[in-house]
Amino acid sequence: MDRSNSLGIQLAVPSASKVTQKIVEAAQEKFPSVFEKLKISENPKIFSRNYDTFLTEFEITRALSPQRVEIAQFVLNQLFQQCTFIQDDKLVPLPEIFTSPSPLPLKTIEYTYVKPFRGTSPEVSYGGRIYRSKGELQALGNFLAKEGIMSEEANKAFLWSISHLFSKDEEGRVDLRGEKFALLGGTAELSPLIYLLRAGAEVFTTSRHSSLEKILHRAGEFSGKLVYCEEGADLLTQPAQIAATISSFAQGQSVHVGSFAYAGGKGKELRLAIAMNAITEAASEVVASIIFYPSPTIIAEVSEQMAQRAIEGISKRSKPWPLLMRACSRGAWYCPNIVTRENRFWTRSFGTFQGCSYAASNLFGKYYAAEVYHEKGLPKKEKVNVSINVAPITETLSLNTPTVRAAFREAKRMGIDVWKPYSTRQMMQHLFFHDLKNPQAPGNSLSSKKKSLFSQQVHSGAFSVPWKLNGIIEEAAITGNIRRWTLGQIQEKPDFAAVAQNSPEEDKTAWFIVPRDSAHFEKWVQCLSGSLAQVISGGKKSRASSSLYLGKASVVPPSGQKLFRLINFCNLIFPASSFPLRAWAKGQKIHGSLLSSLLWEQKKPSDLLGMQVNSEGNLQRVRIFRENEQDLEWMVSNSDPQKIEQILHFARTIDDGSKELKVAYTYNKKQGVLTSVGPTEIKGDVFLDRPSIDLPDQQITLERRAQFEKLVSQKAQNSITFPANAGFLRDLLAQLMDPQLKVDFSRLTVYSLHFSGSPFWDYQKEITLSGKAGRFLVTKKRKGEILEAVLNIFPQQEQNKENEHSVRIGVFIRGNESPEDTSEIPRISFQSLAQTEKGGSIPLSLMEPFELIEFAQLNGDYNPLHQIDGVATAVGFRSIINPGFGIIAEIEGAVRQNWPEKKINDLQAIFIRPGYPSKKYHLQWKLDSNNSYLYQLIDEKNKVLVDGSFSFVTSEK
Repeated sequence: MDRSNSLGIQLAVPSASKVTQKIVEAAQEKFPSVFEKLKISENPKIFSRNYDTFLTEFEITRALSPQRVEIAQFVLNQLFQQCTFIQDDKLVPLPEIFTSPSPLPLKTIEYTYVKPFRGTSPEVSYGGRIYRSKGELQALGNFLAKEGIMSEEANKAFLWSISHLFSKDEEGRVDLRGEKFALLGGTAELSPLIYLLRAGAEVFTTSRHSSLEKILHRAGEFSGKLVYCEEGADLLTQPAQIAATISSFAQGQSVHVGSFAYAGGKGKELRLAIAMNAITEAASEVVASIIFYPSPTIIAEVSEQMAQRAIEGISKRSKPWPLLMRACSRGAWYCPNIVTRENRFWTRSFGTFQGCSYAASNLFGKYYAAEVYHEKGLPKKEKVNVSINVAPITETLSLNTPTVRAAFREAKRMGIDVWKPYSTRQMMQHLFFHDLKNPQAPGNSLSSKKKSLFSQQVHSGAFSVPWKLNGIIEEAAITGNIRRWTLGQIQEKPDFAAVAQNSPEEDKTAWFIVPRDSAHFEKWVQCLSGSLAQVISGGKKSRASSSLYLGKASVVPPSGQKLFRLINFCNLIFPASSFPLRAWAKGQKIHGSLLSSLLWEQKKPSDLLGMQVNSEGNLQRVRIFRENEQDLEWMVSNSDPQKIEQILHFARTIDDGSKELKVAYTYNKKQGVLTSVGPTEIKGDVFLDRPSIDLPDQQITLERRAQFEKLVSQKAQNSITFPANAGFLRDLLAQLMDPQLKVDFSRLTVYSLHFSGSPFWDYQKEITLSGKAGRFLVTKKRKGEILEAVLNIFPQQEQNKENEHSVRIGVFIRGNESPEDTSEIPRISFQSLAQTEKGGSIPLSLMEPFELIEFAQLNGDYNPLHQIDGVATAVGFRSIINPGFGIIAEIEGAVRQNWPEKKINDLQAIFIRPGYPSKKYHLQWKLDSNNSYLYQLIDEKNKVLVDGSFSFVTSEK
């Protein structure tokens, strides 16, 4: 049971409509001269049924009064008085709980970009298209304003944001480093949490750990700080503690507070609005600005231009039909949307299907609060900036009901433009950025221009349609259900060539958002031409791609491995694009086209799948657009139209300057096979023909040692793995990935490690270590080749055997087949070491994803397999994988914790399967001889990840 339903902030009466009615009546009594002509029914049932009509008249009367701000302040105070706080079965007045609260314990995750900082891109996805360039985005803003979907003021703010972002960088990047944000409800569907983290901001969110799990497990994509309460922070039961936490989080800086929390049922919308405003006022000393996203389903004042557009729409409709329907519906349908008073205009765009609690939370908790805070400031701060931009009607989970779904299907035909959540987030982020950075923004307290605070509206047409929104939604719901029952689900195919011709880009190409599933995707691609379209859906003289090869190592979607032969057989009989196969065992749909299967295997619900089409109908690119900007793309090669390229975008620049990983393929039309163009054999003579190499010295500071100890939970002064992890790997791996060998990141993983040498150095002081790489080897295996090198490490000026560490590293190059018929790479099976007479088991959890960035900064291994989720999944892993050097360092830490009195002088490992971040494993071991132990790192299914051995120092010298 949710404790917030019975504890914390509760309404004085259990009905939000009754509370709203009481507040309106109290305002009438407090300001009799203003509301003398306003008549509100005293019957609660009548008020509940017609609250939209009563609130419309109340708001218009208030807005026309010279005392409008005082009335808004009174209503805001009444909101606080009409609720109480239940604590330990006691009723406590809401103001009393803010007397002496204690802040909640916080956990901080710092996402550090390696280099350089890139910020976040300003793309917007709308109407089945993706707008990315400056010209496209400007054209989109002008189109939305022209169509009456957003106000002219909102378009000006949007264009200002675009021009500002693209003025310094051709790519257009948002940089919010140094800014602090407190998001109340940070994981709400429309929250800008991910946007802020990518832009480098420091963000505190009240969301629970479980809600943040997906964000916590992202690595390499953010550059800011995420601050949260591990046990969560409940806005309804802990408002005082949250306010104190925001003040503590500020640490002498100003904080931007965003009110985004939403939950339906039992008046929660109104209760949350009260809680968020109470928290903001309690923490007012540190508040720099307040951010609201009000809904357009409310009474709102609009410009004369917007009102005239709606009024003119009435005359364009035939008069008998609207009049007849209005009479039959008793005024519910075809009631004019615009109300005119004293040459000012308001819309009656209430959505009564959302309830009175939602309406009151929007009108009182957002509009009135924003006006009061902008005009009068906060209790402890005279001037505060306010950003309140109307957000479009959006298909959020809260509106996922049969009636609303049916209405949304028909809404476009009636002039209502329903947005997807990702589109709303992208547009609102631009308007918010404008309010944050433009000194002349309407809500900026220092603005020299007096502008309407509520003029920036992306209202989805709710303000510009001729008829009242309630009637439109009801009619759309009825006709939507009728069309669904009679015509079924209609999937329209866009006119690719026409849209591409209207594109503002010079190359006349356009990005389209692909339908929701792979079956519709393949049907869309069938109508296109070009080599990439043939690879996906086949053609008259070609087959769709059914297999993919990296050199000689095949990569097949995990869901398709068991049915691979069946897919190939069916491709001979049926066109791959029209014969979907169902793998019921895993509940996934498999298509003959491997490319579409790969794309849908990696596509997440929050991702967009887009394709770029030119004016001639040629498919140029297919791309997964991810929120973290780690995109996966397939495209026709610019150098050779017969080649297909797979590109993995890193969303940032890694240490070697790379921003993407590109693999080229050739396409066999008859066999339906994509084969990588990379080499099939490493040039061993190039790799072996090099002398012993002196690596740059590494200064071992106390900070480096502390970082290592934090990441792997062990003391560095006794560690056999720490010297190699102190920075030598960057230069050693450069030797193993020589450009002449043409080895890309996606094919390279650590195969074996062998550490030896007694840790007798004094790490209590700073020390300089020297390194030398040599003894380069190439071991050929049937499934690939292993490049080996030996790294010797010793204190500077002490090149002697007694103080020398030795690390032998073997790197496996996957997909490069040797012509020699040699032995297989060993696949070691589970040996039940813990069950032996002298065995045991130790639990071991690997480093978290965000810690892998820190580990890379420590040891110099920036392989994107450990940091870029798209790279790892594209080559067959479930997600990013932990680095071999990090795994064996954590293994050493577990061993030393189990034998704290001993020192390791030899530690070996062969890596068989990947280890995944934050996963829990077990280290099983047994005594093999007097001073030697065998070990295996296993998962919950007893599959072996690492097999090796270790031994201890027998006597110190």
